[in-house]
Amino acid sequence: CQEEIHDEVSSENEGNGSDKIETPNSDEDSRKNNTLGSGDGNGVTESSDHIECNKASQSEMSTKERQMQTSPPETRDKFSQTKESDLYKELNKKIQDLNNQLAASIKDLSILTKELADKEATIARMENSHKMTISHMEQERQKLVEFHRVFQDNVKEQFSKNQMELKQTKEGLLKEMKDMNAAHVMEIAKLIKEKNSLLKEKTELKQSLNSMANVEEEFESKYSMLQKNMKIMIQKAQHSHLQTIKSYWERQITSLKMRSIEKISNMQSWFSMFPPAELEDLPSWGQIRQNTVQCSDFHKTIQQMEVKFQARCDELEGKIARGEVMEDLATQLVLTLPDEPPPLPLDKIHKEITEKHLKKISE
Repeated sequence: CQEEIHDEVSSENEGNGSDKIETPNSDEDSRKNNTLGSGDGNGVTESSDHIECNKASQSEMSTKERQMQTSPPETRDKFSQTKESDLYKELNKKIQDLNNQLAASIKDLSILTKELADKEATIARMENSHKMTISHMEQERQKLVEFHRVFQDNVKEQFSKNQMELKQTKEGLLKEMKDMNAAHVMEIAKLIKEKNSLLKEKTELKQSLNSMANVEEEFESKYSMLQKNMKIMIQKAQHSHLQTIKSYWERQITSLKMRSIEKISNMQSWFSMFPPAELEDLPSWGQIRQNTVQCSDFHKTIQQMEVKFQARCDELEGKIARGEVMEDLATQLVLTLPDEPPPLPLDKIHKEITEKHLKKISE
């Protein structure tokens, strides 16, 4: 619009014979105006303003041209200069408006650049925080792995030690029981031999001393005393044998019960290290729950076996006290000990916990 107006003004000046008025920087200002207008978001509005300006200028030019054609040459020169001055003012005003818009755009760009820098700094801080969190979780995982390794080594060492002690105790008690059984058998055989010898002697005395009633009565008294003493000795031997067997099985039951209590205590201590919700979400929670129930049932079974064994021992002690001869006590008091439940799969559980923590970290 500005270039067309400038060309029209120049053509009028040339047509009227007046000197050509130079318009420095008008083309450059026009290019700046077009460039700024294209960079701003109001380019469409400015284009419509240019069209209206062009129409108004053409209408004004046609009116003024008619006036100039009817006016004298001096009036036409003066009119041309006035028109060109108004155009310069209008162009300068538009250039000033565009410069103001450019300054506002630069200010907005500076604000957006500052916000972008702040967001980038926030992102950097968040990345550093996430890296520190991941590093801390990795250290915690290493601590858990080390604790599990030490705990597993201690459990294996204690289990091996208990097995060795149990084996040595069992072998010692079995050897002691065999020796005592052999001694008791020899003692009973000796008593039976003495009894047979006395019976034989009694028969011989009866045959040879039928008339000696006093001697026979004395013999009967000795025989009765011998039977009584033999019964007492057999009773003591059986009671001692029963106490030995009872002591052996009581130690076995006590050992199983203590190991069961220790295992349950270790499981409770291990469970206390983790929140219940975290353990219940594990894939192996069913196996953990089953192992816990097995340990509890094993402990109850041991307690019931202990009660029944004590009742059986009391019954046998009553029979021995009444003078009843009990044969093969070791067979009557044989116990079938239950198998201990398997240990917790700590390796699998720790692996699942570690994978769960790593998954949370990655999320």
